[in-house]
Amino acid sequence: MQDKYVNPFTDFGFKKLFGEEPHKELLISFLNTLLPEKHQIQDLQYTRNEQQGASILDRKAIFDLSCTSLTGERFIVELQKANLTLPYFQKTLTELETDQDKWFYIFKHLHELQEIPPALQGRVFRKLFEAAQIACFNPAERQAYEDSLKYYRDLKNVTDTAWEEGREEGRKEGITIGIEQGKQEAQRKVILAMAAKGLDSAFIADTLNLSVEVV
Repeated sequence: MQDKYVNPFTDFGFKKLFGEEPHKELLISFLNTLLPEKHQIQDLQYTRNEQQGASILDRKAIFDLSCTSLTGERFIVELQKANLTLPYFQKTLTELETDQDKWFYIFKHLHELQEIPPALQGRVFRKLFEAAQIACFNPAERQAYEDSLKYYRDLKNVTDTAWEEGREEGRKEGITIGIEQGKQEAQRKVILAMAAKGLDSAFIADTLNLSVEVV
């Protein structure tokens, strides 16, 4: 079955849902689930800087957000879209309790859904589902999304395969040092595979949460 909604883990999907002025309410809602109460955002303004790469797919959107809190305080949030994953979030629809739960579920499962679940019927979430409909994209947007989706899937396959191979090597050793060596070997394979795809050291380090020196 063809996807109905955009995958927000893709660079295009993230920019479409959270990087456009008409949709800033979505970004405010999401960020407020991550920020402490004293920094809850009432309004924000975008200042977009895009890190240049060899192609449009290698570019990484960086949003400098000028935020105003509910108390009138002003502060800056730098939001970078890297290759996000939520491996430890395993809640089902019936287990969603907080808005943060709902946002995490959307990030992980939006592209798998064919309709809006009852648990996600709030006004903000309905607006997100409307913005995420692939059928509403114009031809240029659809092509850009397909390119971004292919790039995301290729990169995810590389990292997933490398990490799995590393875990398997550690498991076969059956000892702590073997497991640690397996993790290190997996990391090495991920770095080499990403470098082979032409990604620069800064992007690899940021994606894997490593220092540039390690890469």
